[in-house]
This record gives sequence, structure tokens and C-alpha cells, in this order.
Amino acid sequence: MNKKILLWLLVFIALISCVSAVNLTNGLVAYYTFDTSYSANPGGNPTMIDLLNNYNVTSSVNTPTWNQTGKINQSWDYEFDNTEYSIINNDNAFNSEINTMCAWIKMDNGCPSASDCQIWNGDDNRTYIYFRINDQEKPEIGYSSTGANGLRVGTFALNSGEWYHVCYVIDVSDVGKELKIYINGSLDIEAGDAGDYDNPSGKNRLSATQLGTKTFDGLIEEIGFWNRPLNATEINDSFNNGSGKRPISAPPVPPPPGSNFSITAKDYYDNSNINTFNVSITNGITNYTFNTTSGQINTTIPSNSTSLWNITIDSNQSGGYYTRQYLNYNVSNNLEAKIWQVIVTFNSTEMITNNSVVADNYTVGSKTNTTTLYLKAGTYNVTFKKTGYYDKIQQFTFSALDNVTRTITNVYNSKVNITVNNILTNASINNFTINFSINHSIYNYNSFSSTTNGYIIFNALKDYNYTINIDPTGHIVQNESFLVNDTQFNFTAYVYTTNSISFKFYDEKNNSLINWKTISIELISDLYSNNYSTSNGTLYVDLLSPSLYTMRYSAVGYTERFYYFNLQNRTHTNISLYLAPISFSNITATVYDQFSDEVESAYIKVLRYDLVSNSYILQEIGKTNFEGEAILTLQKNTEYYKFIVEYPLGTVKKVTTPTYIYNDDISFQIIIGQGVAENFYNSLDVSYSLVFNNATNNFKYTWSDANGIASKGCLKVYRLTASQNILESNTCTNGAVGSIVTGVTNISGYSYKADAYVYFNNDEYYLTSSYHIYQAADIVKQYGVFLIVILTLIFLGIGYWMKTFALILTPMPLLIGSVIRIIQVPIWISLGVTLTCWIVAILLSKK
Repeated sequence: MNKKILLWLLVFIALISCVSAVNLTNGLVAYYTFDTSYSANPGGNPTMIDLLNNYNVTSSVNTPTWNQTGKINQSWDYEFDNTEYSIINNDNAFNSEINTMCAWIKMDNGCPSASDCQIWNGDDNRTYIYFRINDQEKPEIGYSSTGANGLRVGTFALNSGEWYHVCYVIDVSDVGKELKIYINGSLDIEAGDAGDYDNPSGKNRLSATQLGTKTFDGLIEEIGFWNRPLNATEINDSFNNGSGKRPISAPPVPPPPGSNFSITAKDYYDNSNINTFNVSITNGITNYTFNTTSGQINTTIPSNSTSLWNITIDSNQSGGYYTRQYLNYNVSNNLEAKIWQVIVTFNSTEMITNNSVVADNYTVGSKTNTTTLYLKAGTYNVTFKKTGYYDKIQQFTFSALDNVTRTITNVYNSKVNITVNNILTNASINNFTINFSINHSIYNYNSFSSTTNGYIIFNALKDYNYTINIDPTGHIVQNESFLVNDTQFNFTAYVYTTNSISFKFYDEKNNSLINWKTISIELISDLYSNNYSTSNGTLYVDLLSPSLYTMRYSAVGYTERFYYFNLQNRTHTNISLYLAPISFSNITATVYDQFSDEVESAYIKVLRYDLVSNSYILQEIGKTNFEGEAILTLQKNTEYYKFIVEYPLGTVKKVTTPTYIYNDDISFQIIIGQGVAENFYNSLDVSYSLVFNNATNNFKYTWSDANGIASKGCLKVYRLTASQNILESNTCTNGAVGSIVTGVTNISGYSYKADAYVYFNNDEYYLTSSYHIYQAADIVKQYGVFLIVILTLIFLGIGYWMKTFALILTPMPLLIGSVIRIIQVPIWISLGVTLTCWIVAILLSKK
């Protein structure tokens, strides 16, 4: 009885052992570890050995990155954006059907929208099978064959950044459940309709379709292919509780068959010897491992052998070296292996814009490449080179086993050489500082530098505008702007000596430079007083102390005048001064405050209308005495003047409308202590134009207030006569923006003036004027006045015989000339003269 029980127990244990035994090598077609020991060509397009040495990964496209941390050892990183994938068996299919495929994957950022990411794809344009992740991050198995085709989608969505063990199984014997998808050892879905599945005959790829598209985005390792359907137990065993499990290991190492083939190692960058390194050698069947600390390994492989071997070398010397493989190496030649400690990929960006720039190459020492360099640990000066750009050198430090990306910044394509000269002598200035900045609505950049040798060079980008602020010793601070339009751009700034003024003296009557007589000048401030003279109409004064200055100037035949100004530190000022001929009139100007009290030390600026420039030009500045009076030298009756009253100097209290001066006294009333200059400053933000259109015979006035506070604009049009100005029209339009068009009558000899105003609330502010004269006919211009004079003389001559008759006829040419507008004399004056002569003639005839 006991023997029977024991026998049954032994049978039960045997059965359990049979059920539990899992043999993942059964039906295994190919297996890829993605370990560096089975990979080759780092930094290029790597290859990989199938553990069974049947279907090697023979090439890769767009350089997937190897030697990444994997689930068991290492993995490869495929980038979707860079379309990276690998080709199995030179793109030839497996020789048997693939009923099961398993892989470990970790997605970087999921699969892009409206796309999918291939793990494996076999396709010959007739039959295909693929295993992929869709844009919902769910696994999919797809197939097409002579018997059927279809697509099955898993239900479990994978998370980016996590490792997953994914498998598909095709089992045509399990009717209704032919297709299965497993995730992390557990069944996700099972579905029917696999049909009569056929194996594809071509295009065998990892991470891509037959077209090289829809690549995977993340890490892949430990991919296995079986020609039979694995069961749930086998799938779970491969998952191995999340640790993974390889179905096969490398074959054991047999005794070496001979010797002579030797290996040495050197650093790839500087060719220095590496004494400590390890080597693995395999031909897919036989494996050797060696190590040395003396710098050379002597194998037992005959040197006269012509067989091809895959050789892997690594070293932990000086912090470690990256593993390198030499595939299909002919051992008839000894190997001097070159390995590296650092893999660095370079890119570069422009200064100012930070835009990426694709370099022609990067150079470190004797090594040059377009993007990636293989170096020894240390500190290096890396040189960026690109046609059209200057070489840019930047220093980097790398440690052993760095695999990094570094950026060379601030590359540039122009050098700006700046010099500074004295504007009067053209002498070079050696000591100066410059703030160099870009003029751009988006980019901000400035650089500051100083020199004692007369020049400064700034790096820049072409085809941008820049501004420099120059601060030269003993000279004024000055800004300059320019467009840099060449790779070597030279710019010279010309500056005045510090605290300087250039004066020019003009005759107010004819606007000519007074360079024919001597002008006497006195310049006075609280800290300075000096006398000057000039005979060429110009005067240059420098190195003055910043202060309020009074200037008194005169010349023979001209009236003495005054001018007042504030001199700012580190500046140069151009001042035009006008001398009034002694024929001008002295006008007493009085300034009152709002209480009708005289204001002392008010400044009256006199502006005279200039027809050529159609603007008002400052002629002199008067300063009131203790009685509120200032003597101004003006031309009465014929010239238009405008006055600005400032109290103190620089603070505007009143701006007058243009006017003629008829009297010897004028007065101004200002309000002290309030913001009365507000309208003046508001007017500075008003843009305007006033023009006459000859075709339509009208004045057009347009205005626009940038601040939007102007209440209205007005246009007043006058007809000018010898005795008075006749207001023809006064038109106003409300609004901060507007236009007014006023027509005039086209009559030969008529003259018109238009004045433009803008209003702030109820305050009127004068802007500008425009004139138009309708010329008389040419024959009138040439002979009209001459004819009137001749007729008048003839009629006067008749008086020798007939006084009464002469008195009647003599004024007639004057009257006729006024009526037909040959002369600019009002009709009522001509008529008055005629009637007077007739009355005298009547009185004489009665005697």
C-alpha cells in the first residue's frame, strides 16, 4: 500500500515538473539583446548580432542611439522625429512564420496623434504582419495574407516613461481566439479571424514600416521571434515578474585553437596608449574573452587566418571608455583599436536672435565633424565654422563617459570697428567708452566696452540697425545710429569738445551771414565772463561751465541784442543769432501777471515768419527789468511776428498768435503759478498740414492729435490788401482729428493768407499759416505801372496851357489802374484823389 502511494506521488511530481518546465528556446527563430557586447558602430548607424547568429541586424537608418539603460542590460533609443529604425537580415524575411513576438519597450512621449509607432514590421507588398503602438498608446497586431486580414487593438493604454513587456501570439488552432495580445505577462485581448496566416517574404524591420515611416519613439530591447505560439505560462515566464528573462545565452567558450593575432588600444582623440582594457571575440559560434593591464593582448587565433570575427573592446582606465565593436574583422591583420571616453554632439545659436545655425563643422584639436565628436575627458576649446560667419571658439569641460549635447552660443557674421574723431580737427580720440545696442522691436541686445587705443570692435549680425552711445574723454556724449550691411563694417563718429557752442550771426533783414564786418560778443554767467569778436560770422566756444548764460552782441550798423540760454553738461549746441539793422524800431514789451503787476525776469522770445521755409525763426530774446519791461528790436508794419513768454527760462507761460507790429509798445499778460503752458505742450503732439491746391483754388487744413484731447480745429482765411486784412472765412470742425477745405476767388492780383488753429477745450492755439498770391497778367506786370506814369506826366504837361483841364485828367490813370487792378491801390483811395482834383479844378474855373 505504501509503495503504491509513493509511486503515485512520484508520478504526480513528475507530471508537475513536466508542466512547470518552460523551454523558451523551442521554436526560437531570432533573439536580439540590444546589449553593447552584441552591437557595433557607435555614433554611426549601429548593427547587432542575433544570439542565434541567424538574422543579424545588418544596418540602421538615421543613427538610433545605443548603450542606453535597458530592462536587463542595454537598450537602443529610437527617435520618431528623426525617423530612426533598423534593418534585419539585409531587409530579407525570416525563413519561417512568426507566430509569437515579444519585446520590452519604454515610450518617450507616446505615439504622435494620427500616427502609429512600429515595433516590428514584415511586409512584401502582398503579405504583411506588424506589431505596433497606436496614437492612443495601445498595442495593435495587424496582418494581411492570402487567407484573411485584419487588425486587433489591445485595451490597455501604455504610459510614457515606463517599461512594458508586450507580446502578440497567432494560434490558428485556437478557433475564435486566434489572435492574442499580452502586456506584462497577462492576457490583454484574444480575438478570432486570423485565417490562413502566411509569412511575409521581405522588408524585415525594427521600428519602421516597409516605407521607413511611423518609427517608434523610445527604448527597445530584448526582442524575440518564435515560429510557434507561446502559451500563457511561457509568456509569463518571459516576463519573469517584471525582471525579464532571456531564452538563450551566448555559447560556452571553447579552448583557443591557436595564437598570433594581437590587439592594442589607443585613445581615439590623442592616440595615447591605453594599457588596461578588455576584449571579447566571437565568430557566432566560438567566443573568447581577454583582458590586459600591459597595453597588448596576444590571442591564440592564427594570424594567417582569413576568418572574420566580431571584436568588442572596452576599458575602465582613467574613468572608463565607451565600448566599441569591430564587426567582421579579418584577423590576418593585428588590430589597433581606437576607443573614446566622451561622445558630444554640438549645435550653435546666433547672438541677439538666438536662432539655430547649422555649422559647416566643429573642430577640437585635430578632430573635425559636422555634429558629433569623440573625445578624451578634459577641457577643450571648440571652434565653430560656417561660411559667411566668423569662427567662434568656446570652451567646454567633459568627464569620462559623458554622452552629451553642447551649444556654441553667440555666433556672429559681422565685426563693427568704431573710431571717434574730433569734428573740428579730425584728430583721433584714443580714450572713449561705447554702449552698443540693437534697434529692433523684438530683440534686445547691448554691449559695453572702453578703450585707450582709439578703436573698439563689436561682434554683430548683418542687416540690423544699431545705436551707439559714445562717451569720449574731453568731448560731448553723443548717439549715432547705422545699418550694419557688411561682414567688416567700419564707422567713425565725429564729436565736438565738451560744453561747446557753435554760433552763427545773420542779418535779420535778408537772412545773410554777416561775414563782412566785425561782431562784438560778450558772454556772461555767474561763474564766467569773456569778450569775443568775429569777422566771418561764426564763433566756436568750448569747455564752458554748465550754467545760465547771457549773451550780448552787436556790430556797426546794427542794434545791440541779447540772447539767453542754459548750457547743459557734456553737450554741443548750434545757435543762430540775428542782428537787426538800425532802421528797425525799438519796441517796449511789458509783461504783467494775472493781477496786472509787472513781472521781472520774464523772457520774451521773438519769432519772425520766414516765407522761404514757411516757419517762424527765433530772432532775439528779451528779458524784463524790474518794471516788467524789455526793449525788442522789430520791423513795424511789414513783418509777421510770434512771441513766446517764458517764466523762468524754459517754462512757457504764453504763446501768441502771429501779428504785425504797428505800435511802439506791446504787452503780455501771463498767469504765474499755474500750468498755463499745458496747451503749448499739448500742441507738440498734434501733427498737421496746411497746403494750397492750385487746381481747385482752395486751402486744405488737416490735423490729428495723438493724445486725442484736441476739441476742434479752425481755419481762418484772409484777403490781404494794402491797408487791412479782410476775413474771408472762419471755419471750424469739432474733433481731435479732422480736415477743413476753404475755397478762394481766383482774381489776378489777389493775395490770401490762411491761419490754422487747434483748440484744447476753449483755448485757441495757433499752428501755422499759408499764403497764396494770384499774379497779374504778364503784360500788366511788365507795362501797367509804366503806362500809368506816362499818362500822368502827359496830363500834367497839359497844365502848362490849361490848368483846370489838367487837374481833371491827371488822376484818371490812377483811378483806371485801380479799377482794372493794374496797381495795388484800393479803389476808394484812387477815387478820393480823383474827386479832390476835380473839386480843385471847379474852384479854379470860377476865378
